Amino acid sequence: MVSYAIVVPILIAVASFGLSLYTLWLTQRRGELCMTQPTLVFLGRDGPGNRPKIFLRTLLYSTGSKGWVIDGMYLRVYQRDWSYVFDGWAYGETDKLSPGSGLFIGPVGVAYNHHFLLNRRAEEFLYWDGDYRIEVYASVVGRKAKRLREIKFSLRGEEAALLIQILDAGAFLEWNTEERQYVARIERRSDRRAQLRGAATPPESPGARPAGGGG
Repeated sequence: MVSYAIVVPILIAVASFGLSLYTLWLTQRRGELCMTQPTLVFLGRDGPGNRPKIFLRTLLYSTGSKGWVIDGMYLRVYQRDWSYVFDGWAYGETDKLSPGSGLFIGPVGVAYNHHFLLNRRAEEFLYWDGDYRIEVYASVVGRKAKRLREIKFSLRGEEAALLIQILDAGAFLEWNTEERQYVARIERRSDRRAQLRGAATPPESPGARPAGGGG
């Protein structure tokens, strides 16, 4: 009869070895590169020649601990019977953008604004009314481009007309979690700058009078 004094240490050693292998697998696995639903999508124009521009706010993350390195991102935009590739990529916050290259994505993830410009066939592109479908792609070091997410929304006739006729007009599409769709609002860049200047101006204190006034 086998003694428990011999069997128990062997079972503990096997379990410990198995746990070590599992831990090693967890630390070495890459997992998947993923992207959350963008909370904000912007349609407008920017740069020399007022080229079509799309930016979106999202979190990129990895389901594995090893992470991924992105060396490029682009959008494929489907509109009516046409498709366009927005491959001029930059990311960051509003006041500090970096040219897109060499972005590491780990399990914690990174949230940025991602800006995409249409570099080719820009003169052909107009923000027509109707349904839009945007595919977001990431080019990963050592692998072919991966589609991260598909975004769908619609522009009404009056919204599209403003985007076509007014070059500094932009459409802000905000994600409505309850209705599971984007809600659009149109703003002009000049109006936003005026609002920001107004917000930066300190309010006049009560009883203040113009400088140089007599007493």
